[in-house]
Amino acid sequence: MRRIFLIVILIFCLQILTAEITPYHELPISFKTHEAPVIELEIQNGFNEIDKIYVYFREAGTLTYYEQEMMKGTETDPYFRTALNDASEYTTELEYYFEIVDVNELRTSFPEMQPQINPFKVAFEKPQSFSDSFVRLSPDEELSDLTEDFIVAISYFSIADEVEEGSIKLTLNGEDITENAKISKNLILYKDLNKLPGNYTYQVSAALKNGKTINSEKWFTKIKEVKFEMPWNLTGNAVGTYYGYSESVDDETGHEGNLLINLSGSQNWLRTKLKLFISSLETKYAQPVNRYKISFLTPHFDLIAGDHSPDYGSFVLNNKNIRGIHTNLHFKIFRFLLSYGQNKKKIDGDVGFSAGTFRRNTAAMRMEIGTKKSFVWGMNIAKNKDSIKSLDEKYYYSVNGDTLLTAPQDNLILGMDTRLALINQRLVWGTEVALSMYNSNIIDGAISKKELKSDYNINFKYFDPKKLEY
Repeated sequence: MRRIFLIVILIFCLQILTAEITPYHELPISFKTHEAPVIELEIQNGFNEIDKIYVYFREAGTLTYYEQEMMKGTETDPYFRTALNDASEYTTELEYYFEIVDVNELRTSFPEMQPQINPFKVAFEKPQSFSDSFVRLSPDEELSDLTEDFIVAISYFSIADEVEEGSIKLTLNGEDITENAKISKNLILYKDLNKLPGNYTYQVSAALKNGKTINSEKWFTKIKEVKFEMPWNLTGNAVGTYYGYSESVDDETGHEGNLLINLSGSQNWLRTKLKLFISSLETKYAQPVNRYKISFLTPHFDLIAGDHSPDYGSFVLNNKNIRGIHTNLHFKIFRFLLSYGQNKKKIDGDVGFSAGTFRRNTAAMRMEIGTKKSFVWGMNIAKNKDSIKSLDEKYYYSVNGDTLLTAPQDNLILGMDTRLALINQRLVWGTEVALSMYNSNIIDGAISKKELKSDYNINFKYFDPKKLEY
């Protein structure tokens, strides 16, 4: 019960720490007419899981949505942005929604519910004439994204003598905040240290002594949310399954439980992946069911430790789980792969009833030249060999010691393959050949000392080929 409770807690924590793709869109207050609206979408979680994002937009009152792909940012700037040049002549309201395409080509809309009927909506400002006599000193126009203090400083030095006393008005997001501002003979100062993250627009108006009223342009500032950032960009999931069965004929019951955990992370040029599969079917009397795998991936070199099924050609080594170390040095037209590990684990038999299983070690290498878009030539070599010393003699000989129940084997395979792709890979032609040198029993060596003497007339006085197999 304690183990089950710990597993449940682990799954819960993993689900909290490894969320799926989470988009966030800060709705602009308005767009200016005759200017291309700039749209941005923040990805708070799962930035590296996204392949593309499209924005679909139209002018309010029309039927057709137009598509435009957004430009992807970086891990330190997890935004997708685009300027809608085709919408620069809109005058009423912009309606738009997003379509997110992940690396698995799965598509989701944002907003998720009926985005074409309920899109994001932002109005265009009506053209106005502004006075350039008001000059914004703070925040800096080039550094308008804030994460700390929100301080607005506006100078009206050039018209200070023309402004009617007490007529200056400062608005923030349409709300009059003049009472909270400090107004001197030529400067307007507003300070708020507790502003919540979001978009803010502010404007100044004043009455002149000649009876006219002037307005400043509308300034825009975004206050960013200060949030905790993990040193690694982590995503993942955990899935647990449980099966129970009962057979009424034999009155037999049983159960099976599995836990699958996938984690992936990235930091600059390094990506990591962790995969764990834990099953209640794991036992020391059978080949492994559990799987453990961790991968370190860089632009030109991959290192994998644990359970992995490399592809060294259909005839050489394919769809075989190798628990060990795997490397892949890869460039555009050249790849070099190495693998070493266990193909089978050793299993002790039942003396007098059943034979055991030798531990089988596998070493493989592949060199590949070319690209799958056109032509690839590859050469493979693999060696599978049972370790005689991994199993006690009582598990592969009969009780009286005169009958061999199972024999350790050795196999060396050489292979070569080619692949030709034509018409944008619509037509693919390939060939593969392989040569195998197989020995079904290496207890006395690949060739025994007796066979060397009788078949080849070679007599080693101090050397026994059998010793090479231990």
